[in-house]
Amino acid sequence: MPLSAPVSFSSIPEVFANFLLTNYTTYHLPQYPCVSKISLVESFNKIFVTKKECTAYDYITVSLAMAISASTLLWKNERAAVASSNALFTTAAQHLSDLDWEDSTETLAIILLFSHYSYANPVACDTWFLMGMALRMSFSLGLHRDMPKDDLNALEIDTRRRLFLMTSSMERALCSLHMKPTFLSDQYISSLDPSPLGDEFISAQGLDENGVHYKGAALHFHKHRLLQSEMFDVLWKGRLDPKIKLEDWMEDMDQRMTQWYFDAAPFTKIHQLKFREINKVQGSLRLKRRSPYYTDPILKHRIDLYYDIKRLISINQDLFSSGHLSYLLYGVHFMVESAVCLLDMMWNQLELVLNTFSFQEVHNVFRSCLEVITRMSSRWPAAQYCVTVLSDLEYEVAAFKYPSALSQKVEVRPEQEISDQIFNLLFPDSHYEVVKEPENKDVQLFDTNELGWDIEFESVINWNEDWALSNIILD
Repeated sequence: MPLSAPVSFSSIPEVFANFLLTNYTTYHLPQYPCVSKISLVESFNKIFVTKKECTAYDYITVSLAMAISASTLLWKNERAAVASSNALFTTAAQHLSDLDWEDSTETLAIILLFSHYSYANPVACDTWFLMGMALRMSFSLGLHRDMPKDDLNALEIDTRRRLFLMTSSMERALCSLHMKPTFLSDQYISSLDPSPLGDEFISAQGLDENGVHYKGAALHFHKHRLLQSEMFDVLWKGRLDPKIKLEDWMEDMDQRMTQWYFDAAPFTKIHQLKFREINKVQGSLRLKRRSPYYTDPILKHRIDLYYDIKRLISINQDLFSSGHLSYLLYGVHFMVESAVCLLDMMWNQLELVLNTFSFQEVHNVFRSCLEVITRMSSRWPAAQYCVTVLSDLEYEVAAFKYPSALSQKVEVRPEQEISDQIFNLLFPDSHYEVVKEPENKDVQLFDTNELGWDIEFESVINWNEDWALSNIILD
């Protein structure tokens, strides 16, 4: 992408800045409370109202909050929203050299804000690297353990709990997205959940229990992240209590995910509920697809999987049409996994494809997956590579398994090479041994060495596009 110049805060109309901040604090901060609302507003006022001397923390948090806000205003004007977001991100990044990088709750908040921004613009940040930094810092600060109340006041305790909740929740989400184990181990964690109250109702003196439950959305999302981690533990690592049958656990997990979705209805706007529906449907897909400890799904699950994929495509198409598809990091990964599951179905479940559906029907759904990814690639160009690889692979699958669907006979690679490629896409980590049945033996529920991680540093920051005129979005 083209480089983006940073923006001078003095050039941003105050009405536009207020609009972005209000949008962020109203819709995004309750779901991802990476920073205190009170401190964010104080920083904003120092920059735009009182014009007092500001710190790097002030500039970075306000820039990132507005960048996240702008990135989710595609329904207003996509080009202007993306350009504005990129320029604000660049503005935040240019102040990093002025930041004191000692371990602190303020520095951790900044890292989490950059991570949140990467959901909308994966090109800008290396999310794995950022989460590695966040985990290391949260453990260095001891956030994983509750401190004695005699040592800290109520505000300090809640701040620590809030930041660890966000670190844990975002790390679990990222690991689930890439089908990797979480680095967190419950045996090391004693931190409690933060209060659901808004920051205005939490002070050093205590909590105002009559206040608004502002952080309910974040706590609700964390429940889903815990379900995702449990799903990986059971289906990818075989960590199921031997007294529980796999089919019983799967039915219970499906019910818990459905209940989680229903619990969201009272406090979410429609587009927020859509994102939760995407997570719920994706969870259902992950539960019913082939996995290392569930290699031969029952017929009902195979059929359900197909309709889950169609539902995911439909939701993403609706979000594109309305301009509310903001989190590319999730969208691309969800659609790629869906396409891979369809390739696995076409290659390994010939009878299901021909007798329950038809090759043409499954092919059309697969192409719809690729069309959604292609649309996403306009903002994340690397996604187009996925489309090319998957499209070429589907052509070989059709030529080998469904030759009558092609107009002419074509040469393809040997069967084993095609099969291996599909297998490696379905199970991207070869160190997960694929077994026929879960081993019915005592298992250690939590590894003692899961606090370590090995993350390659590629690039933390890349620059993006040009600043946009604020009135395009405000109109």
